[in-house]
Amino acid sequence: MTKKAKRITTKIKLFLPALLFCGSTVHAGRAFEDAVWEHIGKSDNHFVALDNQINSLNSANTNLSQSITQISGQINNLNNANASLSQDIAKISQANDTRITSLDSQISSLSMANTNLSRDIAQISKEIETLKTVKTGVHYLGEQYHGGIIFYLDKSGQHGLIASLMDSINEGVQWRNGASGNKVTNAQGDGIGAGETNTRLIISQQTADKQNGKFAALLAANFQVLEDGITPCKTPAESEGVCYGGWYLPSAYELQLLYTASHNNPSLSLVSDFYWSSTEDSVNKAWIQNIATGEMTTEVKSNNNGHVRAINRF
Repeated sequence: MTKKAKRITTKIKLFLPALLFCGSTVHAGRAFEDAVWEHIGKSDNHFVALDNQINSLNSANTNLSQSITQISGQINNLNNANASLSQDIAKISQANDTRITSLDSQISSLSMANTNLSRDIAQISKEIETLKTVKTGVHYLGEQYHGGIIFYLDKSGQHGLIASLMDSINEGVQWRNGASGNKVTNAQGDGIGAGETNTRLIISQQTADKQNGKFAALLAANFQVLEDGITPCKTPAESEGVCYGGWYLPSAYELQLLYTASHNNPSLSLVSDFYWSSTEDSVNKAWIQNIATGEMTTEVKSNNNGHVRAINRF
């Protein structure tokens, strides 16, 4: 029972005789006394029940406080663990960044080393092939030689045909030398080496009436280049560098050999268009190679779509 309940009960009991006296006087019997004691008993029971409830609440409050204290401790532990985890993550991230930077640097170094190695291998391969040629005197298809690329070899491997690395001019030209060039030049030779003779005949006939001009055979014959196959020779050629001349317009057969070889050697780089041969067909027609289709056909000499690729013999 609470202190307040006890004080109330004590006061009731102190004043009980007076109440009983008054009750006896007023009512003149024990009925009132019995009722009072009954009420007091019920009040005591009520106070005891309240007191028990208060004790239960106090106990529950104590348990709740303890639970809150425990939860607060757990929260603090979690916060500490989270802070430690964040620090560990930061350390791991920093370590990973450092590692990634190191790996990037290593990859860049390896890529550069690989590039240098590929360049060295290519140079060594080229030197090996050169040594083979010097030792045996035998050439190979695709070899860069005398300012061009070998695209045909005979059985001995010591003689063949060379194609220039580029066209004699970066546009199409006519086979003839202007309108007066519609004439028979007798340049009807075909086969290996025939293009050289054809070229001489064409130039002789096409310049008889007109000394100046820009036509296929003349452009091929005037082609000259240094050892690298790209740099044109100066006129007159300087003695410091080797200048290769003596080029000519290929015959129809030689042009077909060049077309076939171009499939296996991209360095020949023929444009997908028409190329003139030196083989004449008639007064106003000559043979021309269609690189796009591979077809060899005749075309009027006045057609200015034909390209010029000079070749040479060795």
